[in-house]
Amino acid sequence: MVTLPPNCFIVAETNSNTHSGKSLMAIHRKPIQERIDWLFDLADRHGNNFRSPEAWLAREHYLAEHPTAIAVLKCMDGRINIPSAS
Repeated sequence: MVTLPPNCFIVAETNSNTHSGKSLMAIHRKPIQERIDWLFDLADRHGNNFRSPEAWLAREHYLAEHPTAIAVLKCMDGRINIPSAS
């Protein structure tokens, strides 16, 4: 069992485009090597999506509409929850 520091949360998103409609919780019942492979595959899919021309164009369009830059420094153990603090 993993003990998380106070105000530290694990967030799981479900998105049929990213996760093929499968429950993210099902991966926790698989052997460790399958979980590692799944995680690398997920990172590859997210990276490919981020680097796509469509995603780049969407980011450029958003930045043109909203030219505000925000920098955030936070504790690595999750003690500062930026969305809640701002």
